[in-house]
Amino acid sequence: MHRVALLVPFLALFLFFGINARAQMRVLVHLADVKTVYVDDSSFKITSSSCGTYAGGYYLPCPEHSLQRVKFLVALKRWLGKTGLTVVDHKEDAEAILDGTLSIDDDMFRRDRSPHPHQDRDRDKRQSNDKHSGEYRSTVFEPIWSVTAWATNQKGRRIWDLGAGYPGISYAGEQPKIEGKKLAKAIQYDIKHHR
Repeated sequence: MHRVALLVPFLALFLFFGINARAQMRVLVHLADVKTVYVDDSSFKITSSSCGTYAGGYYLPCPEHSLQRVKFLVALKRWLGKTGLTVVDHKEDAEAILDGTLSIDDDMFRRDRSPHPHQDRDRDKRQSNDKHSGEYRSTVFEPIWSVTAWATNQKGRRIWDLGAGYPGISYAGEQPKIEGKKLAKAIQYDIKHHR
């Protein structure tokens, strides 16, 4: 009898913590329900870069693009916080894990050649003196960024993919910061419209 009396409180305590743990492991299936998100520092690897190389079977982006990726992640985390989501430090604490890939093309020399050279002769003559200046190149030849993103829940099920059909967003500033803000705004737009 004494053993049964000791076993009952332990059993009640075990059930209490078991139910409580299950309540914390709530798995979401819709982006609109997400309140906390995790963005790993290893997320958004650069899969293509105009100045990258392959070495030993691995793709290595150039240091400049690696730095731009870090700036992109900082801006993304900041703007996710401004859109109402809480960016958490540990994957286990998040309702959604945001991941993706980046492709950065800033090969200005390749894009110097116009697809319609006969239409641009007058413009080329006017700009021939300025064409090789760094300021002109940075304003006319913006790098082309391609961002692929998705969110998964704790079970690894994909609950969101970056799609198309977002309202036009234009911002001033560095390209990595602009792309981070665009992605955060796209997530906010899909949460608002229950996509």
